[in-house]
Amino acid sequence: MTGGIRRLYCTVTNDTFIRGTLVMLYSMNKHVAGFEESRLKIFYNHSFCQLSQNSKRDILAIAPHAELVEIIQPRYELGSLTDEYHRPAFLTLEAFRQEKMDQVIFFDADMLCLRDFSEILTLPFDFAATRCRSNGGVLLNTGFFVLNKQLIGREVYQDLLDRLPLDHGHMIDQPLINGYINEVNAKILELESFYNYLYIGGHPEIPGDERYLVDLPEIRVLHWAGRVGRRIKPWDEGAPDFPSLRRWKEEEVEMLEKLKFDRSELSY
Repeated sequence: MTGGIRRLYCTVTNDTFIRGTLVMLYSMNKHVAGFEESRLKIFYNHSFCQLSQNSKRDILAIAPHAELVEIIQPRYELGSLTDEYHRPAFLTLEAFRQEKMDQVIFFDADMLCLRDFSEILTLPFDFAATRCRSNGGVLLNTGFFVLNKQLIGREVYQDLLDRLPLDHGHMIDQPLINGYINEVNAKILELESFYNYLYIGGHPEIPGDERYLVDLPEIRVLHWAGRVGRRIKPWDEGAPDFPSLRRWKEEEVEMLEKLKFDRSELSY
């Protein structure tokens, strides 16, 4: 517990995203007040979101307090997707299932924490997130969100599960969660873009890092959001030498040096 609050951080990862996960965990350990004293869960699935023993070992080396949780939910394996790479996003719904927690902070694996964001965790809300970059910012982006007690528990989770369509296209968790929180009239805190910063180069809609460089002093969390095949991730071979990508690579080098690893010791 942190200050009497039962607080949980959680994410979803697999062997494809393990480098991103390790760097994000390292950067949160470094910057976020109370992170190491809070619970941390990493969700995976043996079928569509696989996590090897080597990857599990690496996570525990970076974050020894992490709980590695295999999720078995047949509903996540039903239906058709435009891209099967996105099926792990179903596991985002597990954040709502954590009934013993007062607060849950969910974050994607393709992120980098630059500064402490814990000041938002004491504000009054049911659901906190930033607006999406695309689609005119109609939806809240579910790559980073915070839940308080009203939206945590088995009943909420079952409501979301019951709403899962059989044909998902390429959007999975985001429209589902947005629709639900609006339907139940949840108290929403719309965060500034700096808490889940989406305006970094390497995506067809964002050719470079000009906006990132202007906003850098205020950014808390960077997010390389975007569908597989469209968004270049920092660990991808041939990723361009943008300042934001360079920052991620510098963090990875620092992580390896501080923890006295070299890449041959890790699973990637």
